[in-house]
Amino acid sequence: EVVKGTFRTKVKSIYGKAFITFQYTVTIALLACSWIILKQTDFLRNQDLGFQKDNIVHLEYLGNNEQKGLIKNALLKVPGVQDVSLTWQSPLSGGSNQTFESNGRSLSFQEFRVDSSFFNVFDIKMKPTPVAYSEYGMYLNETAIKELELGENPISFKMKEEEKSILGVVDDFNFKELRDKIGPLMIRQQLADSPTNDIFIKVNGTNIFDTADKIKATYSSLIDDAEFDLTFVDDTIDQWYEKDERTGKIIGYFTLLSFIISAMGILAMSTFYMQQRKKEIGIRKVNGATITQILSLLNRDFVKWVGLAFIIAVPISWYAMHKWLEGFAYKTTMSWWVFALAGLTALAIALLTVSWQSFRAATANPVQSLRDE
Repeated sequence: EVVKGTFRTKVKSIYGKAFITFQYTVTIALLACSWIILKQTDFLRNQDLGFQKDNIVHLEYLGNNEQKGLIKNALLKVPGVQDVSLTWQSPLSGGSNQTFESNGRSLSFQEFRVDSSFFNVFDIKMKPTPVAYSEYGMYLNETAIKELELGENPISFKMKEEEKSILGVVDDFNFKELRDKIGPLMIRQQLADSPTNDIFIKVNGTNIFDTADKIKATYSSLIDDAEFDLTFVDDTIDQWYEKDERTGKIIGYFTLLSFIISAMGILAMSTFYMQQRKKEIGIRKVNGATITQILSLLNRDFVKWVGLAFIIAVPISWYAMHKWLEGFAYKTTMSWWVFALAGLTALAIALLTVSWQSFRAATANPVQSLRDE
């Protein structure tokens, strides 16, 4: 309708400015949001979790309690395998919640039950205490020590009116998605009759897929060819953030579509705008105006509209991303350059679109536009 000239000039001008400003506000906001989401996803994937996640194979434990030693020893003999740990709960599952009374307070801890190889397989740092080893003792992470208010060099704590010995203090590590802060954790010893649901196998980095095939063949023969999945710990952790990465990509596709629509809109408006100022351009050229001066004059209004869109889009996108990032205990920074780059990208697209029309108008023969005057 604007290009056809069915609107009155004043209405066209107001309509056009609001139209372009709105389109570029949406475009800049979408672009900034998609970049921040992808920046946060990359941050989460590369965050130090406090344990080794590479070159560790994960299997579901499908044997019975009597087979634990047999299965572990068989897997240790596979070429390329460095160590094997059998566990109930793990950094992949987040542990089992245990609520108990201690010194008159109700506390909520997560619990793992692991064998002696657990710390080596995941390369988790642990400081032993002087307490004599007991199969009923346990390890606590640093957050649990603080939660129990045990101070330095703790050797025991009260749990359900029983005194529990502390075998060691474990360095804090993330055992849940990075949306959550590290919570208190107790790690108990895996006993002969303890339940087991996971096998973690540390392998060397050489021929890792060949080693995985040998592990599958060995394990399959021990559990009578029952169906199971073999996964890698780092792949499983990456999957935690696939949803967020997918969201960022979808917003990216909408941003591309928004750019195309905005470019079409500003092209239509610039076509109309140049037609309205055709005679003015001719007069200016006759009076000695250069092509550069005319381009600057014609592009100035469009730059102003995109600038206004940037001013509106930045607080909107900042607030949206600030609220989204509140869902993560660990988060990237919302760098100023993300918003600046989004604005500059939108401005560059607008200028490229408008400058084509402006250049045609600036280089046209002024005689053609003034011959009827």
